[in-house]
Amino acid sequence: MPNIARWRHLALALGLAVAAVACLSACTATPNPTTATATAAPKVVGATDAPTIVPNDPDLRKDVTMTSCGAAKGGWQAGGKIVNHSSTARGYHVEVFFTSLETTVLGSGLVRVHVDAGASKAWKIEDKFTPAKPTVCVVTGVS
Repeated sequence: MPNIARWRHLALALGLAVAAVACLSACTATPNPTTATATAAPKVVGATDAPTIVPNDPDLRKDVTMTSCGAAKGGWQAGGKIVNHSSTARGYHVEVFFTSLETTVLGSGLVRVHVDAGASKAWKIEDKFTPAKPTVCVVTGVS
């Protein structure tokens, strides 16, 4: 009986060794270069020219809404509407930062829009940069 037990242990050890070698060779094998697909993601870089001081007037900001934020050719865009609730014509400056979720500024833009008294007008800002996934549009100032 002792010889049979010894042979079983030897067979089990040999089977485990064969399985380990097979696993190691499969796990470290180099993929076939004709079937491997490697897609490098575009490098997202923070903006180096974003303004550090952005004027903002809370009263004018109430007139501005952002209704779109999305990809544009070579970058990103934001847009919206300005409703001038006053009885006089006004010039609006709308500033937008395009950021990653971690609030890294990737791009920015400024648009100047003249809106007659009691009227509304659309606005749109675009900037060229490599967007993050996702990219967020933030109205940083209205003046």
